[in-house]
Amino acid sequence: MFPMQGTDGKLVAAEGRFMTPPADVAKAHSAGTKSQGVFVALPDALAADGVTLCEGPITALAVAACGFPAVALCGHVVRPWLVRRLALRTVFVSLDWYEDKAEENAAEACRALAAMGATPYRLAPPTGAGDWADYLQAVGLEPMRAALDAAICGALAPRP
Repeated sequence: MFPMQGTDGKLVAAEGRFMTPPADVAKAHSAGTKSQGVFVALPDALAADGVTLCEGPITALAVAACGFPAVALCGHVVRPWLVRRLALRTVFVSLDWYEDKAEENAAEACRALAAMGATPYRLAPPTGAGDWADYLQAVGLEPMRAALDAAICGALAPRP
């Protein structure tokens, strides 16, 4: 179960995930107004400089397990209140890779963040992993932490 908070930090929705969903049931169910909130994977992640925006809560938890602040959009849209809240900060956008419109969604998020003075960076998991949660499951925590650290450093490195 993943609580989703709105702009004021109050609970606006919850998303529940099946560990092993039945064949005829969606993998997740939501209650409340999910489109108004985000899942915060580490306390104070919304106040951090260098927060990572992920699509799903499991991915945000994978990033947070490595010690990096992460927030799950529970979708691919960065809410206007969240864009305003992240103004003037470094933000890593790590929406699911290799999915339809992934780059388009990430570009839209980066444009919105940049328009508010944030410095967005696209953060990709290693080749072959759809997201950081997939990568964590494949390699374990220490290799995941090293890969995430390398990806963040690579994103921040000046381009020639």
